[in-house]
Amino acid sequence: MLKRCGELSDGTSAYDTGGDVLGYINSVYRGILAGANEFGVDCGEPWVWAQASTPQILELKPAYETGTVTLTNGSASATFSSAPSYSVAGWYFRAQGDTEWYTVSAHTAASTSLTLDQTYLGSSGSYNFKVVKLDYALSTAVCRLVAPINIYKNTHSNMGLAEQGNIFELDPNTFARKWPRVLLSEGIPESYAVVARGTTDLITLRFSHYVSESTRAEVPYIPVADDLTDSGSSIPLIPFGSREVLLHGASYYIMLDKSDNRADAEAMLCKAKLQALVHNNRKQLSLAGNTYGKLIPRRGPGRRRFGSNIDE
Repeated sequence: MLKRCGELSDGTSAYDTGGDVLGYINSVYRGILAGANEFGVDCGEPWVWAQASTPQILELKPAYETGTVTLTNGSASATFSSAPSYSVAGWYFRAQGDTEWYTVSAHTAASTSLTLDQTYLGSSGSYNFKVVKLDYALSTAVCRLVAPINIYKNTHSNMGLAEQGNIFELDPNTFARKWPRVLLSEGIPESYAVVARGTTDLITLRFSHYVSESTRAEVPYIPVADDLTDSGSSIPLIPFGSREVLLHGASYYIMLDKSDNRADAEAMLCKAKLQALVHNNRKQLSLAGNTYGKLIPRRGPGRRRFGSNIDE
């Protein structure tokens, strides 16, 4: 790349010693993995070559509602009559008869004491209750999620059999409108939203329902890749035949820094390589099944009436 940009490749180039070369290479590399719009090409593909070989596994937990809880009006402290063996910090709490859901801001496993995120607004007393877990933090850094979460139980979705066993992502605003907390209920989740992402790329998911029993959920994702280094052992995830996209992308930025009039040509070459990478990924997906991208007509003797659930 240095030679392509008219720079010496013996280690004396300011772009080499200053780290600009690797910086630009990794900038393009991270943008492709993250699904950014690089050089005018939408890279939001579920890259087959970048996905983790195994999904992250979540255990969706049922509600805890054993015994009673003692609450005091104007106090955020509460007491379980029977302590859960695990921590319910971060879970959502509601006393029977209340409409408000509180967040448990502090609780220790096997302790009867808990703290709510707000002073209790209802009347003091002992109540039946429900504490439910909706938010789950993934344990591995995620660049982005690439497919519905897979479960081995049927959802309540009316979308058809093809959607059973899948939990689909919504953006947080749509999720909040479709699944307001006041309507929270028990069931297999239909939707989830990413509600938090930390500086280490650990993300938190929020589900639309709480489950009635422990449930396995598989989360497919693209992990955060290590930055490339100037080493023969540092190999990009991008397939071998498409790795020149990094060469042209980084060369464009260096030529731009140097006011080199060849920069636009490098940008066009990078764009062409990105488009080829996208088409190749889609070809792999289409070859995986003979129905990819096709409209399948309803099978059966009749046709569905428009706007009706009754078959003619």
